[in-house]
Amino acid sequence: MLTRTNLHREDYAYTRNLYSSDFLARYRSSDFDKWFNAATFDWRYSTELAQYCSDHFDKWFNSEKYNWGVGSGEIARYCTKDFHKWFDPDKFEWYARSSLVKYCMFYISTWYDPARFEESYDQLLIESVI
Repeated sequence: MLTRTNLHREDYAYTRNLYSSDFLARYRSSDFDKWFNAATFDWRYSTELAQYCSDHFDKWFNSEKYNWGVGSGEIARYCTKDFHKWFDPDKFEWYARSSLVKYCMFYISTWYDPARFEESYDQLLIESVI
């Protein structure tokens, strides 16, 4: 049960960064504006931001700090509506290209590169409809 004292403790914990970044992203996304601070956030957990805080994408996304090495698939899956804001073929880890095929087909004309895919552009389009 939330009481005035408990709410005060939550606010204190947010401002003092007493919770881990992954915990906050996973379990406190509804309080995002209270706890998120780009300077103190542990960017190793940026994939959790993509997965649990996609509604706040414009507030947290930083292409230089985002963990592209493990988070390319997650950002493709959970932040599709912001595709043009995050997609950079030089930063995207192409091991996650299946996520582009599965979740970002609407943007195939932007991300498709024949050097990176065995399938042709037309094959991918046909397979996505079937």
